[in-house]
Amino acid sequence: MICNQQQRANPFSRYLKKGIWLLGLPIWIFAIADRSLAALADGYFSGLDVVQILTATFFCFCWLLLKPR
Repeated sequence: MICNQQQRANPFSRYLKKGIWLLGLPIWIFAIADRSLAALADGYFSGLDVVQILTATFFCFCWLLLKPR
């Protein structure tokens, strides 16, 4: 009985993981674009701006590596 419930829940779990992962992609791309535009708004890059852009890019790259199979 429990095995049947796990088999039925498995496709839902896979779709949920894939959906969350797909939702995260535009969010991270928006974060990188937002930080880039904020850095360019004042006309020059500061050290803090570069660190924020690199951090967002690093997390976006890590998110890509977490793709569910």
